[in-house]
Amino acid sequence: SALMTEADLCEVSVSEEAPLLKGEGWPNEMAVLWIFARAAREQVREQPQGSGYALFADYWFAPDGRVWAVHFVVCDQNGDWVIVDMQNSHHEDFRKIDPKDIADCDRIVQERLAMYLKEGDHSQ
Repeated sequence: SALMTEADLCEVSVSEEAPLLKGEGWPNEMAVLWIFARAAREQVREQPQGSGYALFADYWFAPDGRVWAVHFVVCDQNGDWVIVDMQNSHHEDFRKIDPKDIADCDRIVQERLAMYLKEGDHSQ
């Protein structure tokens, strides 16, 4: 939340609850991304956040500590998806930051979110 506030992307409040993903042997990363996105949507619908949007982030770490992937989902107050984003070593933004820890994963979310917000700004 501090990164979002520092970047002046939005006004942020932090929830203590996140969607819980249970499972094992998931078929692939894309399938897990959509499991995560559906869980985020359902959480907003079942437990309204009291704000215009809710952001959920999911970071994958390998057993040796390397970052495998960064996913995030933004839902509106009704739980409808606004952004569903996946980054891993196949994506330029992921490779550019080359995440090593949670702070680096947070930076990926911040930069990707800023990119989406900039693309949506048609005031220029």
